[in-house]
Amino acid sequence: MMGSFEVKEDIINIISFRLEGNNIYAKAKGTIKNNILDAEIELMPGKSFIENPLFAYEFKRYKVAPGYYVIPIRINFGVLSLAHIIHKKFGRCSI
Repeated sequence: MMGSFEVKEDIINIISFRLEGNNIYAKAKGTIKNNILDAEIELMPGKSFIENPLFAYEFKRYKVAPGYYVIPIRINFGVLSLAHIIHKKFGRCSI
């Protein structure tokens, strides 16, 4: 795992965050602003992933080229943080 980011005022710019595993490589980039992560993950799986029918089915909509997938990620950390606080104070909750 390697990565670099920069912080400017209230914006975190994820320049590159790389992950490498057994027969798979991924790189993430994007921004976090106002507690919202807006990013994409570039996924380059090896043959064992691509030949797996479950992987092929679930990731076909993200396929850009053979062996190259781009997955958009958008997470509102403000909502997650609020849920965590409610859960901690009151126990079970759902969003």
